[in-house]
Amino acid sequence: MRNAYRLGSAVIFALVALSALAQQAVLYTGSDWCDADVELRKMWQTPSFRQTLGMQVAIIDEPEVVTEALRAEWEALKGIRFELENYPGLAVFDAQGRCVLLRQGLAWDTSEAEVVALVREGEQRAAQIQALLSQETIDGAEQAIRLLLPEMDLKRTQQANVLKAAWDQLKRLDPQDKTGIVAAWSFNPQETIYKVQEFAKKGDFKGGEAYINGLLSPAAKARLSVNQQQGL
Repeated sequence: MRNAYRLGSAVIFALVALSALAQQAVLYTGSDWCDADVELRKMWQTPSFRQTLGMQVAIIDEPEVVTEALRAEWEALKGIRFELENYPGLAVFDAQGRCVLLRQGLAWDTSEAEVVALVREGEQRAAQIQALLSQETIDGAEQAIRLLLPEMDLKRTQQANVLKAAWDQLKRLDPQDKTGIVAAWSFNPQETIYKVQEFAKKGDFKGGEAYINGLLSPAAKARLSVNQQQGL
């Protein structure tokens, strides 16, 4: 029940989904310039490996020479295509087409067991986030955000992902941020330091103090992480 078909330079291997969440795993490569992905490409095209994953898998190639035809083909894959900083990369998507895990710069000797472990981590995360967001509660959305915030790559990407879904749900349930969650989890200590330094350069110490005191509401301050509290 397996099919293999080619869309430009993107080789897609479609499997009958064995996962209840009908997820997808995608490998990102640079075939004409990235030596690190040679073995991973071979692994990804092995029937036994794809059967082990038990989900739809794909390879999206990012060659050094990009034609207009290739750009058009990429457009058709924009929902699952990332422009990575480090290749090769791996992403796992949930049944709603949202990225739940993204890893960049995989080592050339990454083993099959390590790849499978990453994909299983993505599966587990998809189930966790789905359970939390299905509660349709502020607490559930906050727990999802806490779980996903360490995923720095999800913060940077513009593709659909579960971190954005959690933020969207939270803002919808608490549009005025009465709980202070949005302010707390958006707080950037480093950025605050730069702003305070600007007050200091001007000799406006009272202004700097007022800025710090008015930065966050009591509700937001109560939700800061340890690192954020130290920064504040």
